[in-house]
Amino acid sequence: MQTGRLPVVLNALFKPWRYVIGHSDLELRSFGPDGSVTHVTFTGVSAVKLKARYSPLTLDLAVGEEAREILDFSDPAGRSKRVLPVLMTPDLRDGFVACMAFEVKERSGPSGVDANGIPLGAEDLIFRYRKDG
Repeated sequence: MQTGRLPVVLNALFKPWRYVIGHSDLELRSFGPDGSVTHVTFTGVSAVKLKARYSPLTLDLAVGEEAREILDFSDPAGRSKRVLPVLMTPDLRDGFVACMAFEVKERSGPSGVDANGIPLGAEDLIFRYRKDG
């Protein structure tokens, strides 16, 4: 399933926000000057290489040798055919995520956060990608 087209270029400063090992979730966030928050969430994460910041953040599927390198690193036995080799920038040196799916959402509206630290306001889906099958 895909909404939108790759590559996705997000012209803002993104930083790793949280990584939940038990659920294999990784989230990067960007905070806009208007109080908006953009979330990039990767699910089913099996391998990751990150920098402390990305500006802009470009998300694209790796192909060829780069894809093989990511997939071999994340699953040397090659058991999972559903893993997506996602580049964080136009090349492998600046980061990658091996995951089952990823999405980009933007939350806007009133400033402030709830008891869990989640910003208040409306949330819009910007992009979603997962390998079917």
